[in-house]
Amino acid sequence: MVLVLASFVTGIVAGFLLRRIQWIERISGRLTMVAVVALLFFLGFGVGTNEEIRSHLDILGLHGFLIAVFSLAGSLLTGWIIWKIYYNRYER
Repeated sequence: MVLVLASFVTGIVAGFLLRRIQWIERISGRLTMVAVVALLFFLGFGVGTNEEIRSHLDILGLHGFLIAVFSLAGSLLTGWIIWKIYYNRYER
């Protein structure tokens, strides 16, 4: 976990220091997309090769779906509440 957080903080610092270099800014979005696609591929590969996960995919899929639905609903509700609070504040 420390490695993940250190990588994240290092990326933030590097982005802050290199933000004015145009070619880095242009390719950063593409590199991010390539990295996300590669991570999703290897995640799928890991699921496909793991017999225990494959045998319980129906239950795991349902739990994952419910977590996604409730996370989305909570985010939308929170966003709507915050929007209403700030919109009403500046409307007056």
